[in-house]
Amino acid sequence: MFLPDKSAGGTRSVEPNLGLALLFAAPISVVAGMLGVDPGFLLLPTLILLHYEPKHAAAINALAVTPPSFSALIPHLATATINWTLGAILVVVGAAGSFFGARLTSLYVPGQRLK
Repeated sequence: MFLPDKSAGGTRSVEPNLGLALLFAAPISVVAGMLGVDPGFLLLPTLILLHYEPKHAAAINALAVTPPSFSALIPHLATATINWTLGAILVVVGAAGSFFGARLTSLYVPGQRLK
């Protein structure tokens, strides 16, 4: 996931630089944490500028954003009032939208256009 797929026979002229991506990830995370926002909006363009394919950059971004999101949720669970019906509806609709959106994007949007 972090390195290009050699078996796909891609004609990429510049390889993604994992070391440079990790070097940029730390300050991006610190700045995003100080601002109280998710680091994904800075991390995704940075990965694309470092020559990652847009689909791989989005996957790495999703992986990097999920743990902080859950850790921010945990302190609120003790005092939260949860509307389980609305939550279930949002989960089902969100999952369906994610699946169909990803499917449509993979079929009809080439990587260069997405970039």
